[in-house]
Amino acid sequence: MVVPSIVLEANKVEVTPERLILDNLIWRTKIKWEDITAFNAPRILKFAILRTKKFFYLINKRDIERYDDLAEIIEHKAPQLAKEI
Repeated sequence: MVVPSIVLEANKVEVTPERLILDNLIWRTKIKWEDITAFNAPRILKFAILRTKKFFYLINKRDIERYDDLAEIIEHKAPQLAKEI
């Protein structure tokens, strides 16, 4: 149960005008803003869930500095998202 969260959790998040870049233990992913299909940050979980057309990623709300700013940017840059936060 711990392994998926360790492997799928983003250790570093970068924001550019064209995309969101996530680094985890194994790979680096560059996600175009239009490829993001959902962003859900349940209050009871320490992870936010970012879904794309091909996969999903976990963002640890406690480990990412300025997480609230990141969540706001994701909502603003990916306007196709329904308000789920």
